[in-house]
Amino acid sequence: AQGVMPFEAAYPNMARANGIDPASKITVSFNITDKHFSDTLQSLVLEPRAAEGFDFWWTDWQQGLPGVGAVTGITPTWLLNHVRFTNYSGSARRGLIHSRFGGMGSHRYPTGFGGDVNVGDWDSIKFMIEFTTTASNVLFCYWGHEMMRSGGSPTDNTGVFVRVMQMGAWSPVFTSWGNGGQNNTLWLMPPVYLNATQHVLAMRAQTLPLRYTLARIAYETGVGQQRPMYYAYPT
Repeated sequence: AQGVMPFEAAYPNMARANGIDPASKITVSFNITDKHFSDTLQSLVLEPRAAEGFDFWWTDWQQGLPGVGAVTGITPTWLLNHVRFTNYSGSARRGLIHSRFGGMGSHRYPTGFGGDVNVGDWDSIKFMIEFTTTASNVLFCYWGHEMMRSGGSPTDNTGVFVRVMQMGAWSPVFTSWGNGGQNNTLWLMPPVYLNATQHVLAMRAQTLPLRYTLARIAYETGVGQQRPMYYAYPT
């Protein structure tokens, strides 16, 4: 988040490209609102990494909401998403990123996620279902949540976690996440929970043709794969 540091392999070229003597060891400060910095960051730092082979950029950025550089009020997440999506590794493939929500207009740069979700109660599930479904109202058709169990042991809130996995399996984007005290090792869950989770994940795999068809419909019409019931029943 600070920029390109002196210990990084790409630092000498990045420093020279931005008017800094590499011997000074001065950090090339991050400023995504500076087009020259943005272009050199992409070509000198990121493209070599992309050439090593991966499918998409994952923009896990959430700092700087008051503004970036000299531009007050701009959301860095949105601008990062724009740059990553429109500079897609020099590839002929269609652009694809996975990112936190950068505000209205972010549907132009799918897909999105809400960050680490500590699922500890039913209110968490209620919010995720409503959020994912109504995202279609602003054309954000590819939304997912990083679903993780709350607590330190494999059995903490396991029933709630399974319900979240069941919801996530029908979401446009599915990610199960575990870090710190959140243990998402599925095979350590009691059999009744493990079996339910395995069943719904298998169902997600089996319904790939359906979800692919819904993705095509979303492309052609703007109507998301997951949408509120009032689309079909407005009254």
